[in-house]
Amino acid sequence: MYLKQLYFAEVTGAFSEHGYCYFQAYLFAKNDDGMYSYLDKIDSVIDHSSMDVTKATMKKGSEMVSDFIRKNISKKAAETNHYTLDDIKNFDNIEKQKLALYNSETLKDGLYKNYESFKNQQPDKEIVNPKFYGKSSKIIKIYEMTDGKEKEVKKNDNYAVVYQGIPYLYVPVENLFTKTEKRDGDFYLIGKIKGTAKTGNVMTATVFFGIVGGLIAASPASYPFELKVDYLNGAFIPIKEVEKQ
Repeated sequence: MYLKQLYFAEVTGAFSEHGYCYFQAYLFAKNDDGMYSYLDKIDSVIDHSSMDVTKATMKKGSEMVSDFIRKNISKKAAETNHYTLDDIKNFDNIEKQKLALYNSETLKDGLYKNYESFKNQQPDKEIVNPKFYGKSSKIIKIYEMTDGKEKEVKKNDNYAVVYQGIPYLYVPVENLFTKTEKRDGDFYLIGKIKGTAKTGNVMTATVFFGIVGGLIAASPASYPFELKVDYLNGAFIPIKEVEKQ
């Protein structure tokens, strides 16, 4: 198994607690020749709510891992695409190179409604004259041409904008698109996330928010973080908090 992520987190409310377990992994079978064949992958979150969630979340997380292995234990391995152990250690790079987003020298201009269209570089709409916030690298308004006139497009219905070959990803807390750069084979951006910065749970909990969708930490405060795009699902993975300018 190539384990990408296995995180546990808790968010405490006034009358209940939410426990989350996030499991992301690839599973392989070893062949007689010493090579490995791909079997399956998982990218799942468990959300458990109760007055005391710690033990229950750990138990459900353990069951999710064992169920993933058990359902694949008798699966016949593919006869093609065999990998070495070194390949598996670098499997993220192998998978990313299958995506147009990661192997294209120039990205296609346009509006992308979701990560699926963005990673495949298939724009959903053409855009014209995006409006930036002052001299910043943040887009606050986007437009399309309708009957020869510019019509504003709702930002929160979309995942990304590519303008003049530069990607801008939508950050819900700020309700805008912010410039994203490719570095060392991954895409990074600076964006605000909600949470209590001193709890120590912000970074892991926010990963879950990108997968589950719509989950918001209890605190109304927001903090700027460097975020990395998860190539599997397009979620934002917080890397480190950024000092406010």
